[in-house]
Amino acid sequence: MTGIWGKTTAKESIRRISPLILIIVNYFSSHLLYRRFASWCWVPILAVYYFLIAVIVFMLGENGHYREWFAKSKGRRVWRVMGIVFFSLFSLPYFVMNISLLNNASMIVLSIVYSLVNPFFEELYWRRVLLAGTKTNGVLSVLISSIFFTVNHPAAFSLLNTTFTEPGFLVVTFMYGLMWSVLFKKTGSLRWNYATHAMVNFASLSVLVFMNVYVPAFSM
Repeated sequence: MTGIWGKTTAKESIRRISPLILIIVNYFSSHLLYRRFASWCWVPILAVYYFLIAVIVFMLGENGHYREWFAKSKGRRVWRVMGIVFFSLFSLPYFVMNISLLNNASMIVLSIVYSLVNPFFEELYWRRVLLAGTKTNGVLSVLISSIFFTVNHPAAFSLLNTTFTEPGFLVVTFMYGLMWSVLFKKTGSLRWNYATHAMVNFASLSVLVFMNVYVPAFSM
């Protein structure tokens, strides 16, 4: 049997259902953990999320290709420049306007750690594993990866901050997913995806959003 994911093998079956597994597990773990840890539940939620991604990567044998993950970028430099400009325009203004909220050392350290760790797992899964696993139509593969990437955010974090269910947030997240997918397709590497994703995570004050200290104006 073949389809948008290519030939259906055991590994490809895992790849096909893996985004649904991640979204469902994130949804239920967030509801269970929120009762116990309240605004700090994002820490164990992310731990479970990253662990599942690691399991999927090993089950698919993707760990054997680790040298390719951050290989030298290919393609035209214009795509890398466009990526930096795009993500800078969307994230840096929010950071400049709200930088005063990063007013204690613990939040700064947590923000830095999150911004360095999260992009590794998310880009590895949503772009390298899922996007690259859709074998036929390039546009369709980008849409599939971006839609699942977007849906995962409210599934995991909607209890923490109303931002994650705002239409504006979902639109921006989908646009981010599209741009990161195109950037990966055009460069063949996660280098620039990781760098821009880390910038977005830090500039968006993600940890403060998780803690419900900062509520971005995403209403539409």
